[in-house]
Amino acid sequence: EVLSDAFRTRLNSKSKQNYRLLQTLPPFLSIPQVRCLASRHLERWLQSPALAGLARNIFARSVQELRCVEPPLPDDLELIANILKLNLKANQLSMHVEHVTMVAKKIPTQNVAQLIFSHCLKGECSSGSV
Repeated sequence: EVLSDAFRTRLNSKSKQNYRLLQTLPPFLSIPQVRCLASRHLERWLQSPALAGLARNIFARSVQELRCVEPPLPDDLELIANILKLNLKANQLSMHVEHVTMVAKKIPTQNVAQLIFSHCLKGECSSGSV
């Protein structure tokens, strides 16, 4: 809880997200709150040339750390919703689709399937998002 609060404070500050912060983030992605917080900033990080490499690692690690429990953890559901909402550049679309596919395979629960399918059925699946 203390660690996720510290990350929340740093991520929500108006200062630029620096390279060092993103470098230190991956080991803490096993904490659901930290994964969720990171997912809220993924789009901005992925679109920054200076941070995109680290952001791709954080994206992949966040998906790898998801827990397959029924019902899914609220923080993991928010992370999945945030991933689905990402509006990425065309050159990042295949990575996005790959990670959404990995989510569906990693957590094959009714809640997650409904979240993914409802996102697609709402017409939110455009060229820039899954």
